[in-house]
Amino acid sequence: MLGTRRNVFLGGLAAVVQILLLCGAVPPSAQAHEAEGKPGNRQTPAPIMLGWAERARIFPGNLPIQAKLDTGANTSSLNVEKYQIIERDGKKWVRLTARNRANGRRDYELELVRISKTKNHHGPLVQRPVVRLEICIANIRKTAELNVSRRKDFIYKLLLGRRFLANAITVDPSKKFTMQPSCGR
Repeated sequence: MLGTRRNVFLGGLAAVVQILLLCGAVPPSAQAHEAEGKPGNRQTPAPIMLGWAERARIFPGNLPIQAKLDTGANTSSLNVEKYQIIERDGKKWVRLTARNRANGRRDYELELVRISKTKNHHGPLVQRPVVRLEICIANIRKTAELNVSRRKDFIYKLLLGRRFLANAITVDPSKKFTMQPSCGR
């Protein structure tokens, strides 16, 4: 009798877990065990949890920089010391100088991706050049499209918005500086 009750209980528990999986109520990290060994199941890694401010690195150049992870912003921004749009070989490029809080600096010449129109909190739409750079945060290295801006009063020179964070990073607003960037050089 005990074996029958146990089998009924386990069968019911398996059904509940299956329903939770189908509804998306179980996080991807818990689903990984369910999908193991089944052909055709592709798993995406579970997002990592980071704080609202983290240490990052910009490549090329391996520039250490502090980043604000901003779930309220759709796009990402890099606060630079100076920038200039130039033309080279019939294409537009952005020449910029990025500086971190410790006065480390890197000069870049990057192809202009586009000009974005961005709404400031306290003003009208502004046009900013957009460039691509690789960002390393924790163990994640991704290419990011960054609005280039000159805002001297910002503490965090790099702002990472939802497009960068999506499917890779979850933000815990009660924490900061939880992990060092570890993406290699």
